[in-house]
Formats: sequence, structure tokens, C-alpha cells
Amino acid sequence: MTPHSDSRTRSLRARLTWWYAGVLAATLSLFAGLGFVALEQSLIAQLDAALVVAAAQIPPDDDSLGNDAAARRRVEQLVAAGFSIRRIDHAGRVVVAEQLGGRAPPRDEYLAAGVVTREQFDRRWRILTRPIGAGWLQVAQPLDTVQAVLERAGTWLLLAIPLAVGLAALGGTFLAGRALAPIGRLTRAAEALSAGDLTSSVADQAGDDELGRLVRTFELMRQRLSEAFARERRFTADAAHELRTPLTALRGRIEVCVSQPRTAEAYHATLLHLAADVSRLQRLADDLLLLARLDDGELLPTRELVALDLLVASVIDAWRDAAEHSGSVLELVRCDPLVISGDPLQLSRMLVNVLDNALRHGGAPVTVELRAQGAVARLSIHDCGAGIAAEQLARLGQRFARGSSTGSGLGLAIAHEIVRVHHGQIHVASRPGAGTTVVIDVPRVEP
Repeated sequence: MTPHSDSRTRSLRARLTWWYAGVLAATLSLFAGLGFVALEQSLIAQLDAALVVAAAQIPPDDDSLGNDAAARRRVEQLVAAGFSIRRIDHAGRVVVAEQLGGRAPPRDEYLAAGVVTREQFDRRWRILTRPIGAGWLQVAQPLDTVQAVLERAGTWLLLAIPLAVGLAALGGTFLAGRALAPIGRLTRAAEALSAGDLTSSVADQAGDDELGRLVRTFELMRQRLSEAFARERRFTADAAHELRTPLTALRGRIEVCVSQPRTAEAYHATLLHLAADVSRLQRLADDLLLLARLDDGELLPTRELVALDLLVASVIDAWRDAAEHSGSVLELVRCDPLVISGDPLQLSRMLVNVLDNALRHGGAPVTVELRAQGAVARLSIHDCGAGIAAEQLARLGQRFARGSSTGSGLGLAIAHEIVRVHHGQIHVASRPGAGTTVVIDVPRVEP
């Protein structure tokens, strides 16, 4: 792995860890805040309940405190427990005040029944006020215990949340490293690939998760690239071989011609041979250019309705004389009226290539049949030649694949490409001694 790719992997790992730690910290802080508020409300609710219970134990008049020993003891017990008690008359004067030490709760100018929180000298109080016959009764208790509990809880939360986030960040770093490990292997495999070496594979390390599917997709892409580069290398070697043959012939004829003076007739014959070699080179260059343009999608067929039966009949008529001149026979045994959508020029080129291949390599007669086969128009070209061996049949249709030593081997390859861009299929069936049949299926349309 290069330093640049390694830094990108670490950066992604760090971003995932930071995001995980940040989300966890925010979540814990939210829950801690909600829990802190809930704890405070629960403690205050408990304190309010204790104030209500304490107020219920205090006699409603002043005389009972002096005459009732049991009531007096209850009040003393409440004061010892931390409660402050006082009675206030209707004029706002304190009639009775009972508190422990000097802990006196703050007073309100306006009295009202209920429970309130007041602060005095940095101390917070919870005060219960209720009306009695002679005025008002107040029972209060400081919130020191509540504040102490809340402070301890806050301290624990302040310590626990960073610790939990830190541990989660360490765990997140480890898990992110484990999760991103296939990406690292994939990156190293991609960096190891080159046009000359496409053998690196990581498919055996793929799991069943999303990253595993990514690795398997990369492996399929690598295999397709490997096959494409292999075809490209074969194509380049075959093209160089095909070009070398006529060029060698040209050079040989020219060297022989200029080696010594010749007669005009000899020069004329040599020029005719040179013209034939140049014509072969030109046809080969035209075929290569056509294949390149088909591969690049520059020759997508023009969509128009084509009467395929008329096109086949015209091509057969044009080639019948050439077939007879070469000692073969070309017969159109069936030609159903069928209409397809396509490019008539490309379709003619496809049929000419297949017929030329059958007439040169097959045996008489060569029969052509066009008929409807379900939703397709089926065109069959059969010859009675020696047939094609199984190992050659497997490569037939590939570029520069030949059944004999003549021709460039591009005719059927061009036919395959033309049929493909017309959304059709082409099949070749052959057995040694039983001839060869080329079947072309193209989707047909209603006229």
C-alpha cells in the first residue's frame, strides 16, 4: 500500500472513530442530563412528601404545644430531624419558631398555601405553607442533602462519560480497522494491477456483507479486464500477423522487380500482383476500422423498417453469378415476407460476410432460408463443405479466427457485431463432413 492510500485509510478510520465517539458523547450527555433532572425532581418530590408528613404531625394551635407533652415531643423530633417549624399570625408576625441551631428559613412578604423553593445566604430551602385557624403554618427543610446527592451524581457523570467515550473510541478504532481491512486489501490489489499483470485476486477474502459484495464485484471487474486485455493482445498480434503477410509479399515483389531490368509485360504483371496485395491491405484496414467503430458505438444502426425478405433476395441475386463463377451454387430455398427494425446497409454487410465465408470455405450447394420463428426472423445459411472441427468452432466468430488459411478471419466477427447491435443472436453449428449452418435470429416487427 502506498503512503497516500494508507493515509486515506487512516483518515477514514479516524473519521469513523470521531463520528462514533461524538454521537456516543452526545447521546450519553443527553441521557445524563435527563437523568440528572429526573433525579433532582425525584429527590425534591420525596422532600415535599416529608414536609407534608411533618406538617400533619404539628398541632394546629399554640396551646397544645405547651399542654400536650406528646405533641411537644413530636415537634422536637421533627426539629432534630432537620425540619424548621414556625407559626405566623394573620398580621405576618412569627408566633412560634422552632429550628435546630440558627437555621431559619427565609420569610415571604406575601404568604400563600403551597410548596416553594427559596434561597438565603447561599442556602436553598424547600418551604411548605398551609393555613391554620390562627394564621399560617410553615414547615421547611434545607436542600443541602439534595444538593449533595446531585453534586456527587454530577461528579460521577463527569468522570464516567469521558471514560465511556474514551473506551468506546478505542473500541471504535479497533472495529473500524477490522471493518475497513477488506478495503485495504482491495486497495492493495487495485494498486498491484497493471495492463501486464491482472492476476491479483482478493475474492477468497470476501465475506457475505456489503464489503464482501464490493470485493466480489471488484473481482468480476478484474476478470473482465483480464479477458479484455487478453483479447486485445491477441487482436494486436493477429492484426500484426495479418498485416505482415501482404507487406512481406509487397516488399518481396518490389525487391525482385528492381533487382534487374524487366520487360514491360513483367512490370505490368508485378503491378497487378502489387495492386492485389494493396487491395487486401485496404480491405483489412476497412474491416479493422469497422470493428473499432462498432466497439465504440459509433455505428449504431439507424432504426427503420426493413423488408428483410427483399434485402435477402437482392443480396442473393447479386452473389449468384459470383458463386457460379467460383464453381458453387447459391440457392434461396425459402423467403418469407418479414419486416425487422434496423439498418439495411449493416444488414447487407452482415449477410455478404456470411455468404462470402460459406462460398469460400463450404461446398456446393449453399442454401439460404428465411422464415418466421416465433418473435424473431430466422435466417439460415447452410453449406455442404467439410465442416469445422470442434476446437475451431469454439473460436469461430472471434476476431482473426479462421477455419482455413485464407481470409483475414474478420468476416464472421463483423457479422457477430452487426447482429449484436440489432439485438439479435448468431449461432454456428458444424460437424466434420456434414457441412456448416449459420443461424441468425433478429427480432421482427409487424409490418
